[in-house]
Amino acid sequence: MFTIVIVGKKSDKKTVRFLMHALSPKFSLLFLDGDKVTGDPGGHYDFLIYETEKLIPVDCENSLIIFKSHAAPVETHGPFDGCYAVVDSDDEDAASLVQKLGLMVITCGLSSKDTFTYSSFTSDSSVVCLQRSIPFCGRQIEPFELPTDMGNPFDRYLTLVVCCILALSGHTHFIEELT
Repeated sequence: MFTIVIVGKKSDKKTVRFLMHALSPKFSLLFLDGDKVTGDPGGHYDFLIYETEKLIPVDCENSLIIFKSHAAPVETHGPFDGCYAVVDSDDEDAASLVQKLGLMVITCGLSSKDTFTYSSFTSDSSVVCLQRSIPFCGRQIEPFELPTDMGNPFDRYLTLVVCCILALSGHTHFIEELT
């Protein structure tokens, strides 16, 4: 199971809704927050999604910490052994916090310095680009460019986050099917 920890204000439901909508057609999801547990009835889960306002220690393989865009997360202490954090490259507060905590960072945005970005997008389609290799759980995720059916995505950061999740979880081939 691949663990996704989403950090930011719980009142901001956009990130959770976007990820659940993007992943649920192909994968079985278990969602946890402080108030409820929601999951597919089958009992086998591809992804565990945990939403929290405070960054908690994450000490497991196949895990990813995702910061909601401009969420101003509360500082905490590890361990975060081998864990990656995904941040919006425009979010200086989150980038500063993950650097201070020593987390490995994956940036998503429109800059040529970002780990995940777009090499192009039009009204009909977009091309997502992983610009450098990422060592993850004993594998090397190599750079790629893949077209999607998402034309000028309405939330560019979250679309790149979904592509990052798919790539790191070994499901890069589903990126081309994003709509």
